[in-house]
Amino acid sequence: MTQEKRLNRSRDALLGGVCAGVAEYFDVDPVVVRILVVVLTVASAGLLGVAYVAMWAVLPKAPEVVVPVEVEPQSVRSDTYGEVTAAVARGHAEGAGQQGASPAQAAAWRYASAAPLRLRARCRLRAALRVRRRALRCRRNRWALR
Repeated sequence: MTQEKRLNRSRDALLGGVCAGVAEYFDVDPVVVRILVVVLTVASAGLLGVAYVAMWAVLPKAPEVVVPVEVEPQSVRSDTYGEVTAAVARGHAEGAGQQGASPAQAAAWRYASAAPLRLRARCRLRAALRVRRRALRCRRNRWALR
């Protein structure tokens, strides 16, 4: 998958980026293009200077290339769980157990593993409330029919 070449103003620019953009397009050193522009501008009595300003206004700036930065935390501090280092967290994630973990970290992991139980209890409570609401609705409807 190759990209087609497009003429853009370069981000590596001295004045407007036109000469550097033309140099990138033709795969030439930007200094050579800049020297040629100056010589031809003087030789054409400033006509190339007008063309340079027109290209500066018309050509789009080259897209900015953003490279993602790899960041890896060394440790994280929490008031609830204490200090968790990256090595301990990786060991827990890989199933290495809770070796070297502080009691606060072990409690946090136990609490996290109890989440499905809390979810089941919450679902049971919601179901019981639904049954209660249905019963109240039926009772109200019975009184309304009399």
